[in-house]
Amino acid sequence: MNQYEFKPYTFLDYLKETLFRNIKLVLITAPFIIGVILLQTMNVQGSSKPQYKYYTSVEVSSGDTVWSIAQRYMDDSYTDIHEYIAEIEDINGISGSDITAGNYIIVPYYSDEIQK
Repeated sequence: MNQYEFKPYTFLDYLKETLFRNIKLVLITAPFIIGVILLQTMNVQGSSKPQYKYYTSVEVSSGDTVWSIAQRYMDDSYTDIHEYIAEIEDINGISGSDITAGNYIIVPYYSDEIQK
């Protein structure tokens, strides 16, 4: 067969070419993807500190509402003030405006420090 003769391109040739192209693509991109996943995992694990849940007693002042106390004590551990208010009400066995000046209510909070 001389250099100018035409060799038919078969379906098997097409499959081999496609397979080798896909294998090369996987071998080139896989280390990059694995590296990105590992870096993300290390960042998430390295940045999170353990959070400990505590409770404190708060004296209700004149004009205070559960909402105003929740706004004062809520931190980033809670994503929704309604969830936080519901927890305060549940802990204290109250609902809505059942607080009176001079009384005490229990309020939860989180800290990354162990407290005694």
